Amino acid sequence: MIDHAAASSQRDSGTRRGAPPGGVFALFGRRVCPLMTLAAVFIAAGGAWTSSAAQSVNEGIRHFLAGRFEQAARSFAVADVADPDNPHITFDRGCVAAAQSDSEKAREYFQQASLGKSSRVSAASHYNLGCLAAGAAKAIFGDSPVDAQPEARREGLLLLTNSVQHFRDTLNVDEDHDDARHNLEVIRLWIKHMQARWEQRDREQQREELNLLEFLRKITRDQEHIRSETRALVDEPDSPRRRQAAAQAERRQRKLADEIRPLNEKIEAELAAPATAGTPTPPSDQDDNEKVITLLKRIAVEARDAMVTAADALSENAFAQVDKRQREVLDRLNEIDMAIAPYQDILGRSVALQQALSEQSSAGAEATTTPRSPHDEESALDPAKPAAGRQQQPAGNTAPPIDFEESAWREARVEQWSRMLALKAQAELPAVTGQLEAATAGPPDQGPNQGQPAQPSAEQLEALKQSMDKAVELAPQAAEHAQVATEKLADKDLDGAIPEQRRALELLREIADPLPDEQQQQRDNNDQQQGDSQNQDQQQQQSEHDQQASQQQPQHDLSREQAEAVLRRVRERERKYRDLEKQLKQSYGRRVRVDQDW
Repeated sequence: MIDHAAASSQRDSGTRRGAPPGGVFALFGRRVCPLMTLAAVFIAAGGAWTSSAAQSVNEGIRHFLAGRFEQAARSFAVADVADPDNPHITFDRGCVAAAQSDSEKAREYFQQASLGKSSRVSAASHYNLGCLAAGAAKAIFGDSPVDAQPEARREGLLLLTNSVQHFRDTLNVDEDHDDARHNLEVIRLWIKHMQARWEQRDREQQREELNLLEFLRKITRDQEHIRSETRALVDEPDSPRRRQAAAQAERRQRKLADEIRPLNEKIEAELAAPATAGTPTPPSDQDDNEKVITLLKRIAVEARDAMVTAADALSENAFAQVDKRQREVLDRLNEIDMAIAPYQDILGRSVALQQALSEQSSAGAEATTTPRSPHDEESALDPAKPAAGRQQQPAGNTAPPIDFEESAWREARVEQWSRMLALKAQAELPAVTGQLEAATAGPPDQGPNQGQPAQPSAEQLEALKQSMDKAVELAPQAAEHAQVATEKLADKDLDGAIPEQRRALELLREIADPLPDEQQQQRDNNDQQQGDSQNQDQQQQQSEHDQQASQQQPQHDLSREQAEAVLRRVRERERKYRDLEKQLKQSYGRRVRVDQDW
């Protein structure tokens, strides 16, 4: 707050005093962007005064400059009684409230003063309101804004948005208000910088917290989202909005390509065969595992290269090339997924995808089939004849036209998963059988010790064994039906594809039938946990349930059959990695198929 006499002497000239030192925020280097001290200068302005009001205002100013804010507040209150509804006095009362850290009362006074007829007081009030909002944001973000949690980020950004609006209102009243213009630009740059920092921090945190399969699935979901947004732009006419959306998709695609390096690090860390104390890993197994890791990392690099190529095509608006490369990315990611995902996970996804594709095909067939009556035949022969008796297809039965190329591509995914089901079942059946024999022959299960993960029960192991036995027999048949359905869809033969899709779904459901449904499995797990420990609280029970669910599928190192399936599939489909072919044949004996500015 500047000297009131100085403000009064300049009132007629219209000049403004009290520039904020350094704006609302300050940027320090490239790594850190902290919120700095609130830089608001509260201006005390005068107007047409009564003698009593003027005397009280002068007293208030003297108290304010001496730091006696209580006395200043009383003096301005007396002046307000003597000259009510004077925006200058209301503004001064807001300055005192702000100096006393009573932000809520200060906002009320400044909002009231901003509605007065004085443009100078209105501009100053909006400016101070902007500074108060920025100060509140600073308090929320704290000394280390980069560490702010999502809720704090949202709340702080909302306050900064409010601050920006007040600075804009300031410029609407006083277009020469350099301090408001400066703060607007600083806040804009700060938000842009911090959003990039938050995004980077969130990515790093996810890299640390997610395991290999979870991280891979996140990359896959992000890629599918980018592809979906890109496909939506294909039929749009060229426009600035379309070009901006393509540029944003390009940036996201390049950022996603950066996630391949940590993905390969997780592949290396989680698939490397650890040697148990006293039982060193046989050299042959270690060599096999290293070959698998090498191959999976090469597939990941292929995915990254396809991402970069897709981003380059986006920069040129070559959308046909973009979709081809994005599909290639998803294919490569799926090959890694099939190698590391557990049996039950692949089975559940196969059933869900095949059911969705079957329903889509059936809906498409119904939408293209319209019942005809004798009146329809007459109308067809005589176009001039009214079609009053014609049966119309109900609007609710219509379905969007089928993208046969997309459906065939996804149906091929069911075929791949089905073939992998048989391979994983063959590889893991011996271990499941051994666990089942041990669980059946051993003493009754007393439940896990506290802090130890729960082991699958004999009933769960028996159900898993039955499912795997069926997978060995039926999964190849499901794959053959899915393959035929893929060919029919590629030929746009919907009538020929539907029976094959339904038969593949029936076989997959038969494989999954021995396994309990998710809800029943959750109830069984909860019952078992309650029997294990009656004294555990609800949070501990939920934690044990999560651990048990993670152990439902026996965990094994990447088996030789699983690895060969991935390797064989890559060789058959892409004819790559010929330099490893000789070593692979020696290792595997039998042939198996596999954001923005203002």
